[in-house]
Order: sequence, then C-alpha cells, then structure tokens
Amino acid sequence: MQRKQPSEGPIPQSVAGEADAGHEIRATHCEEQEQLIGWYDATIGASYWLGLPTVTGLEAAQLLCAENPVNAKTTDDWLNATSWKENVGGIALMDPENRRRLLRGFLGEGSERALLEWLQIAKRHGWRYDPWIDKYIEALRITSDNGSRRDRQVFTDKPATARLPEPGWELHKPERFVGYGNALYKTLFNVRQAGGHRPTAREVLDIWQLDKPIDIAMVLPNSIDYYDAKGNTKPADLDAIRKAIGRMTDPKRTSEPTSGRQSR
Repeated sequence: MQRKQPSEGPIPQSVAGEADAGHEIRATHCEEQEQLIGWYDATIGASYWLGLPTVTGLEAAQLLCAENPVNAKTTDDWLNATSWKENVGGIALMDPENRRRLLRGFLGEGSERALLEWLQIAKRHGWRYDPWIDKYIEALRITSDNGSRRDRQVFTDKPATARLPEPGWELHKPERFVGYGNALYKTLFNVRQAGGHRPTAREVLDIWQLDKPIDIAMVLPNSIDYYDAKGNTKPADLDAIRKAIGRMTDPKRTSEPTSGRQSR
C-alpha cells in the first residue's frame, strides 16, 4: 500500500490555523519594527545621520547617546541630561559620566567617520552607548527580509575600515609657551595625531570642558581663566583662543614654490 504524501489532501484545520497565526505574528512583529524605525527617524533623524558619509566625533557621541545633534543645545545640556522630558518623552538615558566618557573618547580619536565606524570604535573600547542604534539596524534587517522596506538602505554594524586621512593642516611648536599656550599646543597635537581636522576655538573649549588642563583655572561657556607666570588668573575669550590656534597652525601646502616665497 502506497503511503500518502504529506502534501496530498486538504490541510488539517488546526495546521492551517497555526500557519495563519504564525503569519499574523510575523506581520505584527514587522509592523512593530516599522513603527520603531519611524520613531527613531522622527526623533533622532536616524536614517539621515546613518546615510551621511561622515560625521564628527561630537555628532557621533550625541547620536550614540540618543541625542539628535540638530536639537542638542549646549554641551552641558545634553551631557547632563537624564531623560527625554525636554525632547520626546521621559525615557531614561545614559548617565552623564558615560556620556562624557564616550565624547572624550571620540574627540581623542579625531577625524570624521561614518556613524557605524564610530559605533565600532565604541564597541572595541567597551564604551557604553545607547542601544537604540542596534535596535534600529535589527529593525531594518527584519523589515528588509520581510520585503516591506525594499526602498530603504539596509545598514550593517560592520562597515569597511577606513584609513585615517592625512591631516590637512600643519602644527608649529612655539619657542616658548605663555599662559595657556602649552595646554593649547598639547590639545592641537593630540587632535592632529589622531587625524582630526584643525579644531575651532569652540571645539577646543568643548575638549577642555571635559578634561581641564592644569594650566587652566576655569573653563567657562565662552571663555577660560588661565594662570599667568605669577600664578594669577587672566581671562581669554573665544576670539583670543581662535587667534592662538591661528598662530600655531597652517593649512598644509601640497607643493612649495622654488622661489619668491613670501615670509609670513
């Protein structure tokens, strides 16, 4: 007697019901992932930032702390935030200590990279970050596998490694340091060694707010108080720091003229 193949005959009602239920569960799960994608696109601008070829270390730190750089106000505001009450709804965020550690680490890396490359750096060093980005990438994978997001790029958490670009600026060590000059030179040296762009006065101030040099008495929102040779404190605003950066740095020249070079 020939055995009947499983595919022959009507599907039992119980099996058909289980298949329909499984399909509904998958559809519901996919819809939930679609909603999650929409949420992070609306609140953090996830699709926009992940689609950019590069972002700065500051932008990457803000994004991996679940902050949209477009909405972030001052450095202290987003570094010290403990919830999204002011933004989008009261979800607990990373504590300020871990936020500062992540930002300090990214600024130390220098250069600009794709957001997913910054994510890999955070993972490699064991720096804590908000898991929203892992959830977002997984949601994109699920919805793409289900065929509902054919028009959306699917990101992976393993981007191609990129070689640090050659810094496009030169750094000159002064013959002697005055005031906060030594602190500024060390900061510029570290950024350049890491392949970073020439920092602005504001970016230098942000770095010092996180890790104040011993030569500096106080770092304020738009200025510093530094120690002079006698140990007295003197102020320096953003414009003074900007000029000091200009004296220590130069755009890199790709070729030097053989004659007629003007002295600076």
